[in-house]
Amino acid sequence: MTTRRTSTSGCFRNRSATTTTTTTTEYYDLRADPHQLTTKLHGSSAEQERRLGVPELARQLTAARAT
Repeated sequence: MTTRRTSTSGCFRNRSATTTTTTTTEYYDLRADPHQLTTKLHGSSAEQERRLGVPELARQLTAARAT
């Protein structure tokens, strides 16, 4: 699992052990849900993901994996 956190959010991407495919993505509001019980991405649309900043967090995760 790869994790990227800011002070207010956490984005987790779980990758398949046998491929490089992302199998799940979880996004939490760490201020409202510090125990990470409810992912904001469950049933979300691409537009909702964009508003949450998921594409930028995904870019940051990719860059972090490369270092």
